[in-house]
Amino acid sequence: MREDMKFIVLDRPRLNHDFRICKGERKKLQQDWETLPQRESMRLPWHFHCRGKGQRLVGREDRRKQFNDHLAPLRRFLRARLGTDWNDLNSEIRQEASTRTVLGFHLMHHFWRMIRRNVFVFDGVVYSNRCQQLSSGTFYVDPLTNKLSQIGC
Repeated sequence: MREDMKFIVLDRPRLNHDFRICKGERKKLQQDWETLPQRESMRLPWHFHCRGKGQRLVGREDRRKQFNDHLAPLRRFLRARLGTDWNDLNSEIRQEASTRTVLGFHLMHHFWRMIRRNVFVFDGVVYSNRCQQLSSGTFYVDPLTNKLSQIGC
């Protein structure tokens, strides 16, 4: 695995990084729960504030800042390692992504979510440990061969 994989995946600009709070909005955000409206109209779920400046939606679709990770390099890395023994692959990943650092732990979290490790095969169909059939494109560790595999796309 590349030495700078954690920086490639995690160093990406935040979504809605141009979000600005307009004049008077900060006071509205500091309201108590008791003063907020008790009901919300289903007919008009959104309304806009500050129409010329940073126009933002208020309501169910709030445009707040949020983090954004670039996961395509991780998928390409796993596709390149299909058929590799899981123990070798896991040690290769852990060598570069230490769980003692924030970036390394975050990268390992993405790997843990992308690869299904506790699976079983019944009549040629791969199921997770919750008896759910895995969808196409999902990476899993084959329980018989202990190799990284992928459900056919």
